[in-house]
Amino acid sequence: MTLGLTGGIGCGKSSVLPAFEKLGFAVIDTDKIASALHTEPMTRRFVRERFGESALAADGSINRAELAKIVFSDKVALADLEAFMHPKIRETWKNLTKNTAQGKNFVVEVPLLFEKNYEGDFDATVCVAASEQVQLARLEKRGLPPEQARERMAAQLPISDKIRRADFVVFNDGSRKFLEAQVSECVKFFTH
Repeated sequence: MTLGLTGGIGCGKSSVLPAFEKLGFAVIDTDKIASALHTEPMTRRFVRERFGESALAADGSINRAELAKIVFSDKVALADLEAFMHPKIRETWKNLTKNTAQGKNFVVEVPLLFEKNYEGDFDATVCVAASEQVQLARLEKRGLPPEQARERMAAQLPISDKIRRADFVVFNDGSRKFLEAQVSECVKFFTH
């Protein structure tokens, strides 16, 4: 079984992954795949050509903070970056989940799962949801000013749409124990 895990920025998707892992799921974090792709020469070349030298650090690596500022303030730039990165990320996770035929269960975190219509890649989808005030507080703890946090939230589908489209929803405004209990129920639901 392969589950697609999504949710809004700051909803706590990365907090849910270890709960699935505890229950025997292999975890694939597409943000880590993207980070690995950022070190590849072809990605650096694309970023330099499309976004300019300001998107690169002095050592030639991608300055992710600067790149984020560029793309989250320009919808065309964001679309160009996604068009370059998403097919590579998707190909990587699909190759990693080929082991499902051998009985292994996976959960793949895909922040833009519904935005990119990737539902068909998974046996079921799980949405991690949190209130807007919790999202903003978490993003502020990460060092994002409120206006940048709201820009990034606006770049995704509203959480209410993700909840509606998901097969299962995990609410992440409460305690770790409550979160783990919901993940446990989710796993029972899909594996029994």
